[in-house]
Amino acid sequence: MRNMRASLLLFTALAAPLAAGSTVACGGRQGDIVAGVSDSAFARTMGDLQRVQMNGTLDSAGKAAARDSLLRQQKLTAVQLESAARALADQPERAALLFQAIQRRAGEQH
Repeated sequence: MRNMRASLLLFTALAAPLAAGSTVACGGRQGDIVAGVSDSAFARTMGDLQRVQMNGTLDSAGKAAARDSLLRQQKLTAVQLESAARALADQPERAALLFQAIQRRAGEQH
């Protein structure tokens, strides 16, 4: 899971500056970011993973269990999410929009 946290941090570092200045509207449906990872699944999962990471009531073992459970629930793997984050480096406008969706999702109360 260390790689997952690194991917989240890398994605955040790459997309945050773009999102701050982005006025790009979401156009028609783009295909999966990588096989099996749609924009909505990526944003939903990364937002939920960010919430887990920020949860001060969980210790490291609790966070690891929550991350594993979340990935199983979303039917995604850490490798898929890491591949999607890397693929988004070549799509800065899409990455910026997804970053905004992730931030909204992470801020939601569940």
